[in-house]
Amino acid sequence: MAYAKLILDRYEPIGTAGTGGFGTVQIAWDPRIQRKVAIKTIQLTEQDAYRAALPGAQAVAQAGQSQTGAGGAIGVDASTADRWHGIQPWSEFLEEDSHAESDDFDQDFEPEAFHALAHLPGLDEARTAAMLSDPRIVTVFDFEVRGQTAYLIMEYVEGITLTKIMREYADWLTLDVIAAVFDAVAGALTTAHEGGVLHLDIKPDNIMVNAKGEVKVTDFGLATLADASGAGTTGGGTIGYMPLEQMRREHLDARTDEWSLAAVAYEMLTGENPFLVKTLDEAEAAIEDAELVLPSLCWENIDEQIDDVMFYALDPDRDERYESVADFAEEADKFLGDPTVGKDQLAAIVEDALGLSDETDDAHDDASLELEGATASAGAFGFFKSLFDRDKAPSATSEPANAQNAMPLDYPDEDDGDDIEEEPPSQAAPKPARPARKPLRDRVSAPARGFLSRAFAAVASGGIALLAAANYTPLEAFGPGQFAVVAAIAIAAAALAVVRQHLGALISFILLAIAMLMHNAIVPAIVLLLALALWWYFIARDSAGASNVALAAPLLGAVGGAPIVPLLAGVALPPVQAVATTAFAAVVALALGSLGSQSLLGWDAMTYWLMGDVNASALFGSLVTKTSTWLTIGISLVAAFAQSFLSMQRKRWMEIVGLVLAVALMGLALVVAFGLTPQTIVPLVAGFVILLAVMV
Repeated sequence: MAYAKLILDRYEPIGTAGTGGFGTVQIAWDPRIQRKVAIKTIQLTEQDAYRAALPGAQAVAQAGQSQTGAGGAIGVDASTADRWHGIQPWSEFLEEDSHAESDDFDQDFEPEAFHALAHLPGLDEARTAAMLSDPRIVTVFDFEVRGQTAYLIMEYVEGITLTKIMREYADWLTLDVIAAVFDAVAGALTTAHEGGVLHLDIKPDNIMVNAKGEVKVTDFGLATLADASGAGTTGGGTIGYMPLEQMRREHLDARTDEWSLAAVAYEMLTGENPFLVKTLDEAEAAIEDAELVLPSLCWENIDEQIDDVMFYALDPDRDERYESVADFAEEADKFLGDPTVGKDQLAAIVEDALGLSDETDDAHDDASLELEGATASAGAFGFFKSLFDRDKAPSATSEPANAQNAMPLDYPDEDDGDDIEEEPPSQAAPKPARPARKPLRDRVSAPARGFLSRAFAAVASGGIALLAAANYTPLEAFGPGQFAVVAAIAIAAAALAVVRQHLGALISFILLAIAMLMHNAIVPAIVLLLALALWWYFIARDSAGASNVALAAPLLGAVGGAPIVPLLAGVALPPVQAVATTAFAAVVALALGSLGSQSLLGWDAMTYWLMGDVNASALFGSLVTKTSTWLTIGISLVAAFAQSFLSMQRKRWMEIVGLVLAVALMGLALVVAFGLTPQTIVPLVAGFVILLAVMV
């Protein structure tokens, strides 16, 4: 069996992982320390190679002791000068007479020699990265030059880039995942900046994630040691991730990396990078005139203040940005998710991408995402939680599902060289990837879920406001114009819900209570207002998911679907929020039932759209004194809690068991309280089928 030629007479090549920075990247085995390393090979120009051949003090000493040979080379004999075609090392830094005498040469030339060597391609990266000791930064072990090839020996990271995650696992992104990536990169940059180092090429390609969910920043190929004032210069960067001052080659500082990190964070939050264009001129125009999407519009349960934080860091004028990456991170962390949870979720993503999750279903279940409903609740009817599907197969470009085969060091290159060209081990045949089977919820991106959620809130809030305004007796004075006023009130409530879902819910329920007061439904209106105040203050004002579930109560109740609400609460919310919101939904059902239907199953919108002259207070009292009412409400609370508790576990099958249990409990309660009728069974069956379809 023929063995591949060793790299640097030491490292056994294993595979190729693409390119990054100045050169290509290979994976190799280091027999001395018994571990894999990543080796970046950098092709040098003849001039750079000649400079590297005479490094440090020895090169200077040789140069100082030598005479100018044929071809004008310094510090070499005539034959060497001929070989280097007359290239003069460091000549651009010398005056014409700088080497006329040996003593003058030693004094004037030596600093320039070291200065020139400091800018050898790749040597900057080695020296810069070697200065930084941080688990979030890819370690550089060594740097060596052989002939016209430089070798940068680095830590091997078995994982994938953030680019791959955003491209192939966008549906799996949560605020926790974003927080984990953001915090790690911000921490790495803070360490670098404290050491006087600017990265100057922060982008998704240079952010790696390994199978433990650990985030590492790599490729300091453009890094520049900051001067005493904390400023540096660079000749490169990546369009879409570098600010104006970097494109214009102005002096740079830590706020340059801050802008790049903000561009990456913005892309994770919104799903797009508006600064990705083809030319520098277009890039400048994009930064100065970009129409940015509000990140808060793309996610549930994220405060709108995140918009200001992101836009501060993305300001074209660096003087308007945060003073440091640490300050930026401190503000952004107030509104992102839990990085500890996000790390586990990242591990599940990488395991799936490497094929590790196919080894056993149970192992992957243990690594599945744990999503808090308040952290990443999504659209209205079922896109509330995006738990990872254990059956999601690797993409077509992934390595086979074999741990020994999985070595995707995903360094960026123009051809996206994600896969490593490596012969599979003879002792194990690669396992074929199973066909992908995504549940419905994983087919909808986070921005789309945010849009659906706000759209539902707008429709629901507008519908409740329309019901309320249509029953406002003072509006009858407008005559034919009454409809226009009613429509205006409904549209205003819908618009408010688009901006802030919890405010849309609050105002629409207040409008409903006012309408009930106008029709002498005093008791149910007061009970509704008291319950609304408690629920909104303690639950809904911090949870758009809870707002949507409560808004679903009158809409579903209009067609007899009120029993579905506890199921939605259990799927969408953590246990405490699920129970509290189900209790508030029960109050809404009682208040609407007192308008005529006298039932918790629904308020019969077709019959009782216009509030009549019924004794609503008496009907409300009748409802709350029935044993069936409290039986139904009590079991609804238990069902919501049980489903929510099981859904919060890390296994998808437990979520489905929770749904089945909740439906069984609700069905038992309704049959006991109201009998076996289509009105009790059909809504539950419909809700079960819809939610189950979304889950699986």
